[in-house]
This record gives sequence, C-alpha cells and structure tokens, in this order.
Amino acid sequence: MAVHNAAVWPGTGSGPDIAAAERAEGWHNFPMFLDPLVHGRYPPALEPRLRPFLPVGYENDMPALQVPPDFVGINYYHGYYVRDTSDNWLGFVEVDGPEAPRTKMNWAVRPEGLHRVLTRCTSGTTCRRSSLRRTAPLTKTAWSVALSMMRTARLTQVAYCRRPSGQARGSAR
Repeated sequence: MAVHNAAVWPGTGSGPDIAAAERAEGWHNFPMFLDPLVHGRYPPALEPRLRPFLPVGYENDMPALQVPPDFVGINYYHGYYVRDTSDNWLGFVEVDGPEAPRTKMNWAVRPEGLHRVLTRCTSGTTCRRSSLRRTAPLTKTAWSVALSMMRTARLTQVAYCRRPSGQARGSAR
C-alpha cells in the first residue's frame, strides 16, 4: 500500500488550530487509511466527524478490516498550514504559511515536512517499515536535507527514482 502525505502545521499555536492540524493530518495522511487496518478504528481526531457519513453499526465491522499491510510506501510532496473553521464539516482550512521556495506546481518546498510525516508514522505502531521514492522535484539542497532527516526518522529503505533520459513524464518504465 502506498499513501500520499503532506506535512500539516497549525496556523497558530491556539488549541483550536492545533486540533484542526490533527484533523487535517488524519484526513490527508496515512491515519485515514492505515488506522482502520492497523488499529481497527478511524483516527480519533476524525471519527466524530466521520460518524454521520458511516453506516449504522460500522464499529462492528472494524475488527474484520483490521489486516495490517505487509508494506507501506509513504509519498511526500508538500506541506501546508491550517486553521480551525466551522465553514466545513472537517473543521480546517488551509492558510498561508511562512515563505518557502516553490516547485513549478507552486508547492512549497519544505523538507522538514518529510521528517514530520515519517516521524509521526514511525513513532507509533502504524508504520514499522517506511520507504521513500523521490518523485517530487526537490532541489539538490532540499533532497540532501530530506535524506538527513530520513536517517533521523530511522527510514529503512530509500529509493531515488530518476526518469530514464528521453522518457516522457508519465510513461511506463
């Protein structure tokens, strides 16, 4: 299983914004997909908000869904900041964060976000092994910082993937 992740930071140090960042983390990242498989529950920060959309008695089905994956791939592309809001059912909205270099897709380059995602994943029992494929266009400096941070997070496998010269983006290998 491979999941797309983005580092999420609270827009301020307020309790509501910190809670909003936890909801955004659970919604956008591995907890939404892996918590049911590994822990037999949805992320605690999200479950009360998900409950109205789930079938009656879903809790009884959770043990049957609890089948930890053999492998988890963590894809990381960017990070963002959020604030608490009552304008949507998830209770968070993206806000501007500190200035950072940008990719051609206008994503902020935040290598420290990779460390944040990996540390959160490997600090619990959700991800015992992690793998990274460099798919986002990071600068050499950002990639070097990211590799250093991955070592700190005890990443067990790193794959630097380059597209063969002359191969069009999106084409099969």
